Amino acid sequence: MSAIRLCRLNLVLFAFFAFFSQTNTASACNTPTNLRAISYGPNSITITWSGTSTTSFQLRYVTQGGNINFAPVSTISSNPYTITGLNTSTTYAIQVREVCTSGSNPWPAFVLATTSCAVQTAPFMANFDGGAWVVGNFNTQGSINSCWQRTPSSIGMLWKPGPPAFPNAVTGPSSSRSGSGKYMQIDRAGFTNTFPDTAIFESPLVDLGPLTNPQLKFWYHMFGGSIDELKVYVSSDLGQTYTLVQTLSGQQQTSGTDSWLESPINLNAYANDTVRVRFAYSQATIGFQNAVSIDDFSIAEAPSCARPTQFSNTYTTNTEAFFNWTTGGANNWQISYGSPGFSVNSGTIVNLNSNPSSISGLSPNTTYEAYIRDSCGASDLSIWTGPVSFKTKCNPVSTPYVENFDGSSFTPGVGFNTIGSINSCWSRSPLTPFAWATGPPQFTATTTGPQGDHTTGSANYMFTETIGFSSNSPEAQLESPLISLVGLTNPQLTFYLHSYGSGIDNLKTYINNGSGWILKDTQTGQQQNSKTDSWKEIIISLSSNVNDTISIRFVGSKIGNSTLSDIAIDDVNIDEAPSCPRPQNITLLGVTSTSADLQWLSGGANNWNISYGSPGFNANNGTLINSSNNPGTITGLSPNTNYEAYVRDSCAVGDVSIWTGPISFRTACNAVTAPYFENFDGTAWIPSNFTSPGSINACWNRSETGGYFVAPNQGASPIPNTGPSGDNTSGSGKYIFSQRQGFGATNLFTDIISPQIDLSNLTTPELRFWYHMFGNDIDKLEVAVSTGGAYTTLSTITGQQQSTATAAWLERIVNLNSYLNDTISVRFRFFRTNANAFFGESAIDDVRIDNSPTCPSPTNFNVNITTTNSINVSWTSGGATNWQIRYRPVGSTSPFTIISALSNPFTINGLNPNTNYEIFVQDSCAAGDVSFWTGPVFGQTACGVSTLPFSENFDNNTWVEGFGGINFGDQINACWSRPSNTINNRWGPRTNNPSFNNGPSADASGSGKFINFESSSVSATNGIISSPQIAIINASNPFLYFKYHMYGNGINNLQVRLNTQNNGNNLTVKTISGQQQTSKTSAWLEDSVDLSPYIGDTIVVIFRAQALNLRGDIAVDEMRIENLGPSCGAPINLNLTNATYNSIDFSWQSTNTSSITNLRWYPAAAGPAAATVVPNVTSPYSIGGLTASTDYVIELFDSCFALASNSLIDTLSTLVCDTVTANFTFNGRFLRRRFQSTSNNADSLFWQFGGLDSSFVQNPNYNFPGSGVYTITLIAFNDCGNSDTIVSNITVCDTLRANFTNSFSNDSTRFFANPGNNATGYRWDLDDGFTATGDSVAVKYADANTKVVTLTSWNACGDTVRNTRNIPGCLPPKADWTYSVLSPINAGLRIQFDASLSTGGSNYAWDFGDGNTGTGINPIHIYTTPSLIYKVKLTVTNNCGGQDIKEFRLNQIGLEEYEAHASIQIYPNPADDYLNINHDSPNLELKELKIFDAQGKLVLHQKFESQQEHIINIGKLGSGIYQVMLESNYGYLMKKLLVK
Repeated sequence: MSAIRLCRLNLVLFAFFAFFSQTNTASACNTPTNLRAISYGPNSITITWSGTSTTSFQLRYVTQGGNINFAPVSTISSNPYTITGLNTSTTYAIQVREVCTSGSNPWPAFVLATTSCAVQTAPFMANFDGGAWVVGNFNTQGSINSCWQRTPSSIGMLWKPGPPAFPNAVTGPSSSRSGSGKYMQIDRAGFTNTFPDTAIFESPLVDLGPLTNPQLKFWYHMFGGSIDELKVYVSSDLGQTYTLVQTLSGQQQTSGTDSWLESPINLNAYANDTVRVRFAYSQATIGFQNAVSIDDFSIAEAPSCARPTQFSNTYTTNTEAFFNWTTGGANNWQISYGSPGFSVNSGTIVNLNSNPSSISGLSPNTTYEAYIRDSCGASDLSIWTGPVSFKTKCNPVSTPYVENFDGSSFTPGVGFNTIGSINSCWSRSPLTPFAWATGPPQFTATTTGPQGDHTTGSANYMFTETIGFSSNSPEAQLESPLISLVGLTNPQLTFYLHSYGSGIDNLKTYINNGSGWILKDTQTGQQQNSKTDSWKEIIISLSSNVNDTISIRFVGSKIGNSTLSDIAIDDVNIDEAPSCPRPQNITLLGVTSTSADLQWLSGGANNWNISYGSPGFNANNGTLINSSNNPGTITGLSPNTNYEAYVRDSCAVGDVSIWTGPISFRTACNAVTAPYFENFDGTAWIPSNFTSPGSINACWNRSETGGYFVAPNQGASPIPNTGPSGDNTSGSGKYIFSQRQGFGATNLFTDIISPQIDLSNLTTPELRFWYHMFGNDIDKLEVAVSTGGAYTTLSTITGQQQSTATAAWLERIVNLNSYLNDTISVRFRFFRTNANAFFGESAIDDVRIDNSPTCPSPTNFNVNITTTNSINVSWTSGGATNWQIRYRPVGSTSPFTIISALSNPFTINGLNPNTNYEIFVQDSCAAGDVSFWTGPVFGQTACGVSTLPFSENFDNNTWVEGFGGINFGDQINACWSRPSNTINNRWGPRTNNPSFNNGPSADASGSGKFINFESSSVSATNGIISSPQIAIINASNPFLYFKYHMYGNGINNLQVRLNTQNNGNNLTVKTISGQQQTSKTSAWLEDSVDLSPYIGDTIVVIFRAQALNLRGDIAVDEMRIENLGPSCGAPINLNLTNATYNSIDFSWQSTNTSSITNLRWYPAAAGPAAATVVPNVTSPYSIGGLTASTDYVIELFDSCFALASNSLIDTLSTLVCDTVTANFTFNGRFLRRRFQSTSNNADSLFWQFGGLDSSFVQNPNYNFPGSGVYTITLIAFNDCGNSDTIVSNITVCDTLRANFTNSFSNDSTRFFANPGNNATGYRWDLDDGFTATGDSVAVKYADANTKVVTLTSWNACGDTVRNTRNIPGCLPPKADWTYSVLSPINAGLRIQFDASLSTGGSNYAWDFGDGNTGTGINPIHIYTTPSLIYKVKLTVTNNCGGQDIKEFRLNQIGLEEYEAHASIQIYPNPADDYLNINHDSPNLELKELKIFDAQGKLVLHQKFESQQEHIINIGKLGSGIYQVMLESNYGYLMKKLLVK
């Protein structure tokens, strides 16, 4: 055995035992993670790592390129650890592992780290001009001096030498500081959604020992709207820690030609140290205009007189300019100024001793440059700082002053991202990335800015334009000339504002009269909601500036990077304020279907006129309303109608302001009545695009139309990796989805709200809709309902629900039973996870509000197997055993084919090859009771072999255009093929070629698609695309035709090749070389290939494109293969003329004049092997002897001598012999019954009624002869012989009644049910809460009121009847009375009797004892012979005839009784809580007290135990009149009592 093999064996054994010992030890080693270098010097590197727990480690390292497995291993015990003794400017591979008690674990991955070059000695300078500094090509890093280090960000933002290969006019300097050299610049080579994004640039180590007053100095240029932050750090420990010494935020220059700025930084804190300087640029948000640049880096002795910095012009008049600066340390300064380009030492020099300060004596409307320097002593001056460019204003203009920006000096820009020119007396800054431009722009955005100017609708205005990206919410300033207000007594500034765009922050208006800028007005956020909304007038009083000379500054600001931020102004005017100021800020508070509420800011009046009419009406000719109210209401409007309205102040008779307005509004729609359905396919739903939010139905509302909002869409989303590939309804219709458009929108959710929907017609309302939520930035979808107030969330779907754009839509069902009979609106609220989200598109479709179906829908509908002419589908039934299926080709507008399905799974036969079908299924629960359709699912039949004629124009929806320059995400027809190993250099569908100098601008028809070979390589490349198989049969002279477009100087050739079954493969039959068109819009050309050599063969057509470079795109369209000679046409128009249960009759038409038609037919389930062939058949034709409920495949083809036609194939069916089920229901009462058949699939019926009679009527009525149990038999038949029988017993009862009588006893009422009622039971409702059962009952009532008595009777059949009568009630009578002696009128004893103490009586009869009688409760009787010996009797009778009698002699209540009772005091009266009773009669004994209410009911009863004063608690008695009865040894005393 060789030594090498032995060594290898030993290593294997060592590894085996090492593995065995490790897997059997009690503790495992920790592998160091995140090993990294944290500092480096010329001879050392300091490293650190994570993830370990011990303090003992092994270290090995080797120079890059060496074999680290053979490097020496040393043991170390600290973390971090500094490796010393290294070579300068050398890269090392370093590994660290933990030392374990059971042995060391395997080495982890190594890390690379580089030592610095040798320490540089100060003074040190770098202007980045040497040969080591190489400017790279586009998207390359270039190279830098090896003593400097740079760390790119994770996505490619890095420091690289400039100037760049492709300069950018909107960011970066126009040249180096010297004008001809190089510099270092931030460049972006990639994109990210992760921020902040940071790139680092580090200097060599510099020894400051020789310097006594060290200073770091560099020059910087920071022009670009996206610039965020540049930080400068210094390290004195080889870079292990850094100290921040300066931060520069935002752009510091406003153009590429602006001067570089100097930044001196004192390094005295690092004297005698060795330092490294780090420049760290950080980007907080996405941006492309961030070319931060540095030049002329130095570390040297600081000058004795430091130069000033931050020199800037703050304001100018027509003759004076104001400046401020940061001094270098002096208190005196010199400014030198002159014409642009002047020599600084030859300019006009002004000595200054204050900061800020100004220079005067300048010429109006003139451009100057100025420099400044510190003056530290008589001969100690700093070097100059500057220049700063500024321009003086024009001489003041007089008032009245008007500027409508329509003059020739205001010129709109031409092209994209241009700002045009303005009058030289106006000024603006900055010029990028957000600037004031003269409008209208050449390319008008649809989601921001006005439709036209305010003056005429078609002239100029000024607006803020986004030229590029910015990260710091930039501002743009527009400044007017000087304007003299002399001559105006009450000056007023007015201008018109159009502020539409979701990215608008605000517009501020300032006035400066020489004392500084004063904020006069702020308009926050967008003020209009669409481009066509009216301009808004802004009115600003200048009464505090009478006789001043002023200038106006308009400052527009936007939100972050938003491009939807066009703030427009027009018609600036300064004049005398009117006597009746106009109102401002008309706002719409709300609308109904017939009214609108408006509010405004009055100009000062208390009365106003409102004029309204159709859009565009003249305010003076509108419908006029006088209003003394603000807000005011317009009534009598039409629903769903657009209006405009104006308002003016009415200050006095004949003194009105001018009109303010118009304000536009649309009245609400009337509520729609459910059932309601919306699939978003109507013409009112117009899809959005990159510049337009699209349009929605006027009765729907959305919360936003820009930024992040809801919009209609058709087809796939314009953004990859989110959204559906098509709609749910058909796959080719429309849907609505949440989308991001532009930059800067911060809203995390957006709404769309349905019309009001009246649910009163529904009994079980529910909401159904389909949703597609694909995209990893989707948060959730909330569904909420409102009845006019706040919305209540009923359903939430969280996170993405689909994993691809082509994944099936899902259905959500929301119960609305709690809103029965309400009128509701539905809000769909779409959420995204963050404001930078691109992949957050959630979609909904097919919104339906209807009753919950009684027949549930099937679910889990899937396509299983497809062949060339069939598709097998399956589903989960909603409960039925019969189903219906409908299908048609995708994109077809023809009616669906509907078939019955009796099995699950089910095969749909007779389909066309290579066709994509949309398929639906529904449960069929009973006749007329079907579910909603479930679907669609899509099934593509197999390609098979196509026959002639064959054509493909690449326009149908199986050809899907992709995204971007490389057509990413495109799809081709499934029967075509292309290599799948690349997304570059391949064929794919296009609607146009996006390349500037390559490919066609449209397809051959001008509006469809074509296939395009996308050349994405700078070197030679090729690509192929192959057709389906095509049979060249039944043809005598076949030709291939195709159109091509070959524009591009990188085109080599287009080849047409054939693969054949019988004649070989890769046969080149056509070659077209070089470009054939001269422009993108050149006409397409057509060519052809004779395919006669391939008659009888099956071919595949291959298009092979060959390109030399990126400009090698080749396009093909309108391919077809036709027969130019005689042919044999297939039969057409196969029609089923009649079908029975055992036969099929059909007809067809032949397309040939001399041909024979042949028939082949077979049961579809048996397949072609069971076919019967019948030659020479004629139309019409009949096939008999068939089986019911069976599908048969009918195939017809013509024979034309030697040629045979294609086949005409269809599936025809015999009538289905359905299963019959017999069933019935019945209703009716007593001896009569009404029978109703609920049988299924029955053609005839036979009834038998208990063996008595029979009937063939479908729903018969029958009268039974008497009570009893009868057997009912129903036999159901159908015409093809199926039948079913049901037998059921029913009980019939005789006529039921509920008659009763009643009688009265002295204290009760008895009730008796009549014996002839034919009832088996009774229930009594006796009023006053009494109930009872049985045929007789008795009840005692508490009063004599009339009672409502109901008797309910029932029988054995379940019938019930009721009888209700009014019965008088009875209360046992109680007679009681007293009397009073009245003053005599004439002779005799006059006495009044009182029977009010009696109860239960309805009649009172008196016998006065002297032969006279009387009636009533209080009769008066005069005894002719006065005496108290008369015996008086009272008889009380109740309603039921009951009686009670009380009699006694009058002398039983004598004088003593009268006197005793007269001494009784009952007080107070009226009383409330307590009643006092006392007396002073020595012989009177009180026994008991009774108090009765007005109905005679005893409400208080108390016996007296003593004869002391009695206090009675009557607090529980309610207010009213009561009767007090006191019983004593003298009888009774009656008193009336009023309780308050």
